[in-house]
Amino acid sequence: RDLITARPGGNKEKAERPARRQRTEEVLVQVSSLDPEAMGRGVLEVHLVDAKGLFGSDFLGKIDPYVVVQYRSQERKSSTSRDEGRNPSWNEVFRFQINSSAANGQHKLFLRIMDHDNFSSDDFLGQATINVTDLITLGMESGSSQQNPAKYSVVSADNSYHGEIRVGISFTATKVKQCTHDSLQ
Repeated sequence: RDLITARPGGNKEKAERPARRQRTEEVLVQVSSLDPEAMGRGVLEVHLVDAKGLFGSDFLGKIDPYVVVQYRSQERKSSTSRDEGRNPSWNEVFRFQINSSAANGQHKLFLRIMDHDNFSSDDFLGQATINVTDLITLGMESGSSQQNPAKYSVVSADNSYHGEIRVGISFTATKVKQCTHDSLQ
């Protein structure tokens, strides 16, 4: 339908209806440090660099370590470092999807260091735990956050020191939702 506008002096002219426009808005999650349930979505990248001074050996006196990196129910396994013994190097990157919040607001990475054995089950060498809650919170607030490779203690089941592992971590927030609005103006 056409709109008719009247001008002073009695002149009438046809006015065009403004064209219908479609607008897409990107909505980012706002995270409040007081609300642990407000954690959003993103990608957590774990850069597994190397380890030093790992304890343990098989019956031949050597170890072939690999790492199982776990974030909640997601697990990634590194390659097995052969012939590097107690000081393995991996230089591998693993990605984890962050899609929900922890009930208590805690986000932790678990790195289980294992010794690959050909003729028996693999041996547990130790574990490192990294709390990434602050890294994720900062990343949600600013779009991304990064922690350069740092050393973390590897501890055995009895909590005794069994070497160290070096890991870098980054988090990149993803856009949660795209809303399409039809607006008449």
